[in-house]
Amino acid sequence: YVGEALLDGQVLDTEILMTKTRADGALDFLAYDPEGRLVDRGDFATAGGDTIMAAAPYVCTSCHLNRTVRPNRFDVQFPLMAVDVD
Repeated sequence: YVGEALLDGQVLDTEILMTKTRADGALDFLAYDPEGRLVDRGDFATAGGDTIMAAAPYVCTSCHLNRTVRPNRFDVQFPLMAVDVD
């Protein structure tokens, strides 16, 4: 899945959620800056509609952690709706 954070039509960053790339079934996360460079942090949407500057993939794991199984796994998939941040 690919998501972009936009502000006034400009891409702030791009986040990619990859499935079926790991033998353990966990998800992989990638983040890119506006120029397409792989980065370790970015502006991410919050549940409240704001954005926060956070480390990637650490911030990704907070929403994609499956807490209903033991041991917990990073396998929760839920492409989100578009959020305007301008």
